[in-house]
Amino acid sequence: MIRAFQPTDLSGLVMLASRSLENLACPRERLAETPRRVRAAPGLVAAWMMPGREREQTFLWTPQRGGGGLLSCRSRADFSTWEADLLLLDTAHTEEFCREFLGRLGPRAADAKIMRLFLRLTADSPLRESVQKAGFTPYVQESLYVRRNRRDDVLVPFSLPGLRRRRPTDELGLQRLYNRATPYGVRLAEGITLPQWQESMAVRWRSGRGGEDWVMERDDVLIAWVRTAVTGRTGYLSLYVHPDHQGVFADVVKFGLAHLSGRNFTSLLLPEYQTGNITSVERLGFEKTEDFISFVWEAPAKVPNSGLVPAQIA
Repeated sequence: MIRAFQPTDLSGLVMLASRSLENLACPRERLAETPRRVRAAPGLVAAWMMPGREREQTFLWTPQRGGGGLLSCRSRADFSTWEADLLLLDTAHTEEFCREFLGRLGPRAADAKIMRLFLRLTADSPLRESVQKAGFTPYVQESLYVRRNRRDDVLVPFSLPGLRRRRPTDELGLQRLYNRATPYGVRLAEGITLPQWQESMAVRWRSGRGGEDWVMERDDVLIAWVRTAVTGRTGYLSLYVHPDHQGVFADVVKFGLAHLSGRNFTSLLLPEYQTGNITSVERLGFEKTEDFISFVWEAPAKVPNSGLVPAQIA
């Protein structure tokens, strides 16, 4: 049986959390955590008892043959796009249970007005095949690069020609930059229309504490977008660079590093379509740590009633 989380399930939630199960979902702000285990039961319970600005939806699975699972996903107000940030499976038959659990999720997700659901796993996860059989489509592979920030780093914020803070009026220009910087398959998964794309960016990139955005403009065209965020001791860096202006990639990374130099580590998630910049990233002191793969699930489109009636036979 799969159902939405209820207050009466608190004891089961505490039990799952107390077993130090591995969180199989890999949201961006937790990628640098090793191992990704849920150890703090009180904190986990508080997330559902006292929700913050974001909406949380939790599904529990309690099969009759024992074991169980929990999937938590998050979104923003009035959004139909969600991201899985917690996936726990308490069973020895993880792959089989994952396929059955996620395969039964569809109707419940539709009831919760979830139209798109993103899930990131480690690239070597044994659940990859099960997740696909449950209706999730893989669309991009990414590599996590981490830099240990040394105390003797001389990294101070500096200015770059055309670089400025992001403005509310930049949305259309940013989507155009994103469309040029990403392949069609990624755009199709994350949103072709402007509202879909805005939802995906807002849900999948949590700015957190110290989150900031800058853009680089040249001849009234946005050619680069850099975002920073902070979680604990780690700073997170994300960027898009126009394919015709890859020469600014290293400078934009340096700029982001300068704003995160107070952190012990800086992480950069590099998608497979940006592999041409690996050398630049490594020269700046980043080391590859792990590969990930992202999936998307979409609710089946409803076919409108066309008003057909049975044919009359003369």
